[in-house]
Amino acid sequence: MNQRPSVGRIVHVHVAHYGAPIAAVITAVSPDDDTLVEVALFMPSGLAELPWPHRFPYSPEPLPQHWSWPPRT
Repeated sequence: MNQRPSVGRIVHVHVAHYGAPIAAVITAVSPDDDTLVEVALFMPSGLAELPWPHRFPYSPEPLPQHWSWPPRT
């Protein structure tokens, strides 16, 4: 991973039952593993309340229940 996650960075979260990446902001980075982050999710309808833990591991490719960096355009 070339970039390092930090609080306030925008990432994509991939959820199995939702077809598109979900925009998220990193709210915490694990002190033991900087690829594990906590996020606030931003759905088209607004801020999402998660029914499961909001910690996601990093994946360079989109995988369900993981986060990744948005593609550069």
